[in-house]
Amino acid sequence: MEQLDNYQSDELRYEDFETGKKIHEYIIKAYKMFGYKLIFIPKASVEERLNIILGHVKKRFKNKQKLSLNFFNKSKMSNI
Repeated sequence: MEQLDNYQSDELRYEDFETGKKIHEYIIKAYKMFGYKLIFIPKASVEERLNIILGHVKKRFKNKQKLSLNFFNKSKMSNI
């Protein structure tokens, strides 16, 4: 998901904006390393983002593609 403009630190998200961006980049790198196909969701209203996500889910099931889980592989974590 594209980072939203209203980023705020709070009791659960204590990182500043720049640290949050770095964490976001590491998460993207890790997902790609484990073979996930990422779908980026643009900045939009909650309803628009939900519709984009649901559209992708419906397309996956319509094409009868199985949703798969890539299980944690410690050997790949050293590449992050």
